[in-house]
Amino acid sequence: MSVGNKIKHLRIIHNLTQKELAEMIGVKPSTICKYEHDKRDISLETLKKIAEILHCDLNFFDETTNKNTYTFITKNISEATLYKFIALDKVEKMYNK
Repeated sequence: MSVGNKIKHLRIIHNLTQKELAEMIGVKPSTICKYEHDKRDISLETLKKIAEILHCDLNFFDETTNKNTYTFITKNISEATLYKFIALDKVEKMYNK
């Protein structure tokens, strides 16, 4: 799963709009859209802000790891939220076959 998809999935399960997330990190909503569609690179500082807001470890966004990505969603996240993330991931995989 790409960095953009991970951002989108976590944003959705935290019930945030692109506009709300953009305001929280100090960018335009169109920038969040570009991040989520992997159309724009994200600075490390911005990614740190996003990870903090979305309650996940920064390593969660590392695309080079072979570990199960769900193990990196660790900070203050409920089991129900984790299941929402997994469900969104499965739906996306079905549509991207």
